[in-house]
Amino acid sequence: MPRLFENFTRIHGYVTGGLLAIFVLLSVLCCLVESVPRQSVGHTVVVTLGILSGPFAGGLARPEEPDPWGTARLLFPYSAPFLVFALLCQVLPLPFKRGATTFRVVTWFIGLVVWLGAAILALLNAYD
Repeated sequence: MPRLFENFTRIHGYVTGGLLAIFVLLSVLCCLVESVPRQSVGHTVVVTLGILSGPFAGGLARPEEPDPWGTARLLFPYSAPFLVFALLCQVLPLPFKRGATTFRVVTWFIGLVVWLGAAILALLNAYD
């Protein structure tokens, strides 16, 4: 019986770690150039960890305002299918064997870039 996540390789870890490092730095930069700076380190930590929530990061950055949540609802239907497709490509068996690992890594990369990119767009909208 095959394991559920047997297709996740070390390359997937490197891709995930590298993209998370890049997008965490971008989220910290978004916090630093905020139009109304908050003097709380805890807020920056919450926003930085909230980058994993994708388009909902803007709502986590400004929970008291309704506009970031509206942006999250707008970005979610466009970014979630990329992440879901990337996850399905990792879990389900592909109909081809040649180039399957490359296909899985590329879809994983694209899914994460779109999901985390939606987080940066949501943060920029929240801090505008």
